[in-house]
Amino acid sequence: MPVTALATLHPLFKVKYAEMIQIELCLYNKTKMIPYDELSSDLFEDLLSFYCICFTVIGLENIRYFMNKPLKSGTKTISPDELKMNPNDPRHTATLLLAVLSADVEQNENEKNLEADIKELLRLRRKIFHSIGLSEEDKVSTVTVYWNAPFLKNGLSIVDISEIGIDEIVVLEAVAGVQALMCVLEPIRIHIGSGMLEPMMNIFAQKSAYMDDGIIIGVVNKMDQIALGGSGDEILLETEKFFNERGMPAKKILGLRARDGEYSYIENGVTSIENTAFACNRLDYNDKEEGQNELPRYQAILKRCYENKSGIPELHKLLSDLVNTR
Repeated sequence: MPVTALATLHPLFKVKYAEMIQIELCLYNKTKMIPYDELSSDLFEDLLSFYCICFTVIGLENIRYFMNKPLKSGTKTISPDELKMNPNDPRHTATLLLAVLSADVEQNENEKNLEADIKELLRLRRKIFHSIGLSEEDKVSTVTVYWNAPFLKNGLSIVDISEIGIDEIVVLEAVAGVQALMCVLEPIRIHIGSGMLEPMMNIFAQKSAYMDDGIIIGVVNKMDQIALGGSGDEILLETEKFFNERGMPAKKILGLRARDGEYSYIENGVTSIENTAFACNRLDYNDKEEGQNELPRYQAILKRCYENKSGIPELHKLLSDLVNTR
């Protein structure tokens, strides 16, 4: 969640299976489990407010999936009552908490000189941290999310590493401990490389050299945007070249599209078709009746694309096979 007006610090994120959704924080000197059963309704309201301000300041793309009505193009601000978030749904609480933990707001100058929205983010951040038992001085190094996703049930554990603002030592230690490295690139970035990706690949290569079990999976995200760099086949070939030139050929290279992710959200009850970017980009919601008539057709298109061309099921199978053979 990079933004020029804020210094953002991304902790290391881990995702593991558990029947009950929970969030565990690893600070540099202690570990703390967020007590879901003790979170107040006032805290939930503060989380909603923080989320909405982040949308204005940073531009959270995934906020559209939790709206009461479709997010229109050009919208700059939203209010908490426009969000379809349930304080009794631990998935929603976790989503809001992760936004606060991802945007670790730090002031770069005297607070009185900051814009009003950023001042309010700082105020809410202090209040939220206090409510979950953290102080302003506490620095979160790792966030572990325990989630009841079926494909995690066989023991798969995911370490999500950002390239922005994260401690390089933490990154390299994490990479040295994994069995497979999934490098997620966007079409346009394949041509220019990635700052943190090179040292991550180097340390992974060293590990693989003496353990002989290192697997690289290349994932090209947002294949919907292939106009930025050529055809889909050209992009995948360029990705293969990207890894080969570094002496680390990928076991598999997959192309994923945003629309496939949106269909999986629909299937899992996260959102509905009218809130997807796919539908919003195609409908004029000023004519509500006509728009509603088009929605079933758009959902059918998403389903057909997902079933016929999506790389998501193949990725799930690849990860499952990886765990089963270890």
